[in-house]
Parts: sequence; structure tokens; C-alpha cells
Amino acid sequence: MVIANHINKAFLEKQVLRDVSFHIKEGERVGIIGVNGSGKTTLMQILMGVLLADSGYVRVAGEKSWERQGKRKTRIGFVSPRQSNLHPDRTVEDSVNLCKKMYPKAWKVSESDLESIDYVKECLKIKDIWKEIRSSLSLGERMRAEFLYAVMMNPHLLIMDEPTTGMDYEMRTREYECLDYFRKCHKDMPVTVLLVTHSIQEMEWLCDRVIAIHHGQIIFDGALEYLQQRYLSLGKICFEIEEGALHFHDMPINKYEMDGKRVQIIFDKRYVSANIILQQLMEEAVIKKIRVLDMDMETMIRNLYQENQSPSSKP
Repeated sequence: MVIANHINKAFLEKQVLRDVSFHIKEGERVGIIGVNGSGKTTLMQILMGVLLADSGYVRVAGEKSWERQGKRKTRIGFVSPRQSNLHPDRTVEDSVNLCKKMYPKAWKVSESDLESIDYVKECLKIKDIWKEIRSSLSLGERMRAEFLYAVMMNPHLLIMDEPTTGMDYEMRTREYECLDYFRKCHKDMPVTVLLVTHSIQEMEWLCDRVIAIHHGQIIFDGALEYLQQRYLSLGKICFEIEEGALHFHDMPINKYEMDGKRVQIIFDKRYVSANIILQQLMEEAVIKKIRVLDMDMETMIRNLYQENQSPSSKP
């Protein structure tokens, strides 16, 4: 479905993407993760045809990604808070009607297509913003309308760059449900999904496979299950040492980092609880400003990168 082959991209003297290659099959749900500035959005823009790679190539179902949307047989839907499909001075309804005129082939829709579109309208409460001008919408409201616009094109490939930005928990959950329903209604033409996200929950909900990018390079490409087993079961304890000293080699932890008196401990929640570790910590030293956290995206990416740089690591 999607082939990226040795993609490189630089802006002025800054190399943003370095030799990026992957192959995504039809119907896959793939998460693209990485810290800010890692090159995720640039990669999505190249896949969309908004930007051209300096070298390498992209093919979507055998077609060039930079061909105009109306000329391609393969339709690509795109949702992003940084780039809008909606006309800034028109209502949501006007933009949707314009979509129908621009892509008439996409609107030779079946009964199941209409059913899925109606479901999205209802689930995301589009009627509440149907007559509103795009520029008057909040970011969360606009993202709901952007998602509707994207699925109304009946895309073969749906690229979503942080699609729930500005939404509350309920509306984010509704969008996840809409995507599942939309895919189920298109079993005869499996919809391939690429999701750029900073949310571990979003990744777990929507993706089967994950591609991690760091400093413009792919440092991981594999099953989400691997990350769940290796990293997402981990927790963090952050604190400061007020008095005493700690002997970390005696503790049931995976690793620790110290910056002066500030300490961060990584532990596996499957084998030991935070309470047991804290009890042992407080027997050896006086600690303050304690925080117990789940693994976050940035820490996971950093660990993946360190693992990737290790001479003994395997891809």
C-alpha cells in the first residue's frame, strides 16, 4: 500500500529525515511516534505530496504521492491541527459540499458508505457546528470537522497527525469509535491508517504496529505488542533526596538516573508495586516531592534510542 524508500529531507542545513524506509500493507494501522522535532510531520507531508523528498521516493498503491488528489485513483484523507481542509471563511456545511464537487468520484458511494458518514456526524455531534464558520470554531471543534471531511472522501489511506488535539476525553473516545466503525463499513476496501501521536493511550487504542522516529531516523519498526511487553508495563518514581543515601543495587528496579539530589527510578509494574519500592526507599533515606507516573512517550523513545545505539542490540 505505502512504500517509502530511502527518504531524505533537509531544510537549509538541518537534516530532518535520514534514509527513512518502510513498507505498509493495505489495511494496516500504523502509529508514527517520536518526540517533538523528530521529523514525523515532515514525513507525513511527504507521504501526502505536500513536500518533495530530497532523495528517495514514496509510492501509495503504486502511485506517486505528489500527483494531485483528483488525478490519483488512490484517495488520501488527511487530518491535522496544522493544516486544514476547511475553507476559513465558510461554514462546515459549505466545506463539505465543496468536497463533494472537488472529488465527485469519491461520492459514488454505497449504502454502507453513507451509513458510516452518518454515524460519524452523529457520534462527533457535527450538527452542533454544521452552520459555524471554520474560523469561529475552537480547535477541538475544528478537528471534529476535519475528521468528517477526511472520511467523506472515502479514503484508501487515512493519515492522521495528532487528530484529537484540543478534544476532551469523551470526544477523543468518540473519534476512536468512529474510526473503528468506518473501517468495519469498508471491509471490501480495507482502509490503511497512519497515526502520528504523542499519546500512548491513543497508540494502544488505534495501532497494531509502531514506527518510532528519533533525529530523523527510524529506531524501531515492529508490533505494538513488543512495546507493550517491554516498555508500557514500566512505571516511574521521581523524587528528591533530603537526607541519607540510597543503594539502588539492592532494589527491585530496572534502572535509575540521578541529577544531584533529584532521582528517577524505572520499575516493572508486573513484578513489583510502587508502594514496595517507596517503602524501601524511605527506610534508607528521607525523600520528598514524590511522584509516581506511568511510562511516557518521551522516556520510551529515549530508551528505544539507547537500545538502538547499543552494540549488542538487535533490530
